[in-house]
Amino acid sequence: MIIVNDLQYQTTKQRLEGFKKSLICLKQPSNEIRQKNPILWKANIDALESFIEEFTELIDEYERLI
Repeated sequence: MIIVNDLQYQTTKQRLEGFKKSLICLKQPSNEIRQKNPILWKANIDALESFIEEFTELIDEYERLI
């Protein structure tokens, strides 16, 4: 995927912030998924961290181009 315009850029930034907020919630010690299903919890953490890394790279690349 590549960001080609400002709309995609803004949308990607918004999604990135949403992923970051979700990750913060999942990492709370009181998170229900963490307590009930640690394997599912870890899979969710890994997925969010992957999305955060990918979206950050896309944003950085677009910002270098503009």
